[in-house]
Amino acid sequence: MKKILFASFFAASAAMGFSSCMNGDYDANPNTVNSGTNPLQNNNGGSGGSGGGGGGATGSITAKVDGTSYTFTQANYNVIGNMYTVAGATTDGTDGRTISLTISNYTAAGTFSMPADASGSFSIFPMSNTSNATTYSTAAVSAPGTGTVTVTSDAGSRLKGTFSFNANKVMGPASAGSVSVTEGTFDVPKQ
Repeated sequence: MKKILFASFFAASAAMGFSSCMNGDYDANPNTVNSGTNPLQNNNGGSGGSGGGGGGATGSITAKVDGTSYTFTQANYNVIGNMYTVAGATTDGTDGRTISLTISNYTAAGTFSMPADASGSFSIFPMSNTSNATTYSTAAVSAPGTGTVTVTSDAGSRLKGTFSFNANKVMGPASAGSVSVTEGTFDVPKQ
């Protein structure tokens, strides 16, 4: 269980880092635009800039979190062995949000249950102080959440599917909490 939780956090962080690397030069201030594309702006990829690998294929993850709809346009999937991780990020300029889904032993399209075969996490953090993040995960050791990930298409280097999960707080303010993630969809390119 700890291995899945660690893998989920690692994959979400890596996906955000990879997405930002794809977007070329940028200023870390989301209200400033320099010579390249700023990954903190919602711009569906980028031109590649002088330091990136291009932003050709774009991905999208949509979901309702406690009834509020979000679209994560900085989205892709990564593969490490048989572990597939779908991750996305978005910001409204004040708060950043990330979502990730990890399938621990992926072999083909199908439905994977949480926490046995997969995990899901959702994080929100103030852009002014990202160390104040609150993270919810189905892989919480003391109180695992439940859910499913269904991969409907695994064609070429693109992954599509649906998901939903209920996750418990694993990091953030002292009070306990949980989130309900519903009506989730993903259509993402391979990183």
